Amino acid sequence: PNDVVYGLLEDDTGRLWASTNGGLSMIQYEEGAFRCQSFTHEDGLPGNEFNQYAFYKAENGLLLFGGPNGLTFFNPADIRPYPHPPGLALTAFELFNQPVPIGGEEKKSSLPAPIDELSTLELKHYQNHLSFEFAALSYLQPENCRYAYMLEGLDPAWVYTERRHISYPNLSPGRYTLKIKAANHDDIWMEQPRTLRITILPPWWATPWAWAFYAATLLGGAVWFVRWREGTVRREERIREAERESFRKRSARDFHDEAGNKITKIALLTGVAQSRTRDPHLQPLLQEIAAHVEELRNGMRDFIWVLDPSQDNLYNSLLRIRDFANHFFENSSITFQMEGLHPRMERVALSAHHRRQLLLLVKEALTNCLRHSEAANAHLKVHLKEGLVHLLFHDDGKGFDPRQASHGQGMKNMIARAKIIGAQLQVHSLPGQGTTLELTWKITQKGEPLPAP
Repeated sequence: PNDVVYGLLEDDTGRLWASTNGGLSMIQYEEGAFRCQSFTHEDGLPGNEFNQYAFYKAENGLLLFGGPNGLTFFNPADIRPYPHPPGLALTAFELFNQPVPIGGEEKKSSLPAPIDELSTLELKHYQNHLSFEFAALSYLQPENCRYAYMLEGLDPAWVYTERRHISYPNLSPGRYTLKIKAANHDDIWMEQPRTLRITILPPWWATPWAWAFYAATLLGGAVWFVRWREGTVRREERIREAERESFRKRSARDFHDEAGNKITKIALLTGVAQSRTRDPHLQPLLQEIAAHVEELRNGMRDFIWVLDPSQDNLYNSLLRIRDFANHFFENSSITFQMEGLHPRMERVALSAHHRRQLLLLVKEALTNCLRHSEAANAHLKVHLKEGLVHLLFHDDGKGFDPRQASHGQGMKNMIARAKIIGAQLQVHSLPGQGTTLELTWKITQKGEPLPAP
């Protein structure tokens, strides 16, 4: 309170009393901090100035201090803080350091009631420079009252001050709570602070509805882009597929015209040579050439059939297998039958690669039947339901032990081809009871088989 100290006494409770040029000061240590309270002429002292060496503590605890205006003595135990905290009132509200009127024609920039009567305050986003004035309601030394304030949502802790004016510039949109409390001259604080809930509205482009619109627009744009991209990919795939089919058609046609003619000429020349030669050593060679030419012709038919995109379905694949089997068993003692073939199978797509694997797998089974089974009858049954294809080939031949046949190259080839097309192959056979092969797989709409469960 004052830098000039004339005397210093300690009372019975450990408090220090100092006489100064600015009155009488009481100093005590409480809760880890020093607290100082000053008493002046306004508190009843004869004057604010004291004399040097004019201080004394009596045996009964009285403290005596002398000054130019007389003697001051008192019992420190009688000096007790004033127990009643002051009230507090908000006295003014400003926006950008300009007073805000109450009511008026421009309601957007006016208050509906005095600021002290309001518990809530709602402002636009551009009304973000706020100032408040307040006052402690105390008739006892109001000039010595202290204040503390805090804006929840911005201030991390209470701010203590002796000023009655606070400002908050450039507040962001959001919700805040202004809290202000006051203490009397004896530092007795209000139990409950004065509160004012403040809402600064966001601009229209930052409202929840605006963010929802942005999110919806972004989501819609993303969905549109994904669909556009998928459409583009599908179009590009259709173009590439058309190009592939066109290439396959041209290749099949060109191969048929070029290689087919050459093979036909070789077969004709071989037949002419066989009819004209009488050399017994040359006839076996010509017969072997004719056999190889026939095998080459059959292989070429299969190759051209695989290249032809118009055959890329299950129905045409099974037709090819049926025609091959009929021709294959034509001059044998085995009677072949096939059932279950239906035109609706044409709607089931099957890629060229998988058509070829299926044809070769069945050919291997038919060849084994003709060479080893000694059967009288062979039967191929096909069943299609909900994309699940089930092929059952059975002969009434002598049968075999699958455990021994599994090591043969033919069985290994069939298992490998079934794996390629994602099918499950099962072989059932016992000596003297014939042989049954079951091939099961699931085909997608694009003709790519899925492993059967």
